[in-house]
Amino acid sequence: MENNIIFGLEVMIIGFAVVMAILYLLYLILLGFSKVCVRPSNNESRKGQLASPTSAVLDEVGSAPVAAGISQSNYNYGTAPEIVAAITATISAYLDLPAAQFQIVSLQPSHSAGVVDNWALLGRKRAIEKRQDLAMYRRERKT
Repeated sequence: MENNIIFGLEVMIIGFAVVMAILYLLYLILLGFSKVCVRPSNNESRKGQLASPTSAVLDEVGSAPVAAGISQSNYNYGTAPEIVAAITATISAYLDLPAAQFQIVSLQPSHSAGVVDNWALLGRKRAIEKRQDLAMYRRERKT
């Protein structure tokens, strides 16, 4: 009996060591493949580079009047100046142009607010249905 237990422990230890060695070998193989086969992603390959704007965009921006600054009092967009500044900075970074070379003419909210409302309504409806299903299940289980 004692020999069987010792033999079983030996087999278990040897098997564990073999499995661990094979897993480590597979890890090294996958690591080698990732170094050889994987191309850099778009974020890594474009790090430090901005997308070059098309010539039509540059022509349109070049013909725009020069803005004196972002926080002009005669422009009222109905939004916070921080939002206007963030939008201007984003456009400036994308076009790789200084913010003084273009002017934000108007800001309009997208019409996706109705879609958001629909998603919210559908979510509420689903929650109500799930609650009703759970109540029905509990009633059936009690009887």
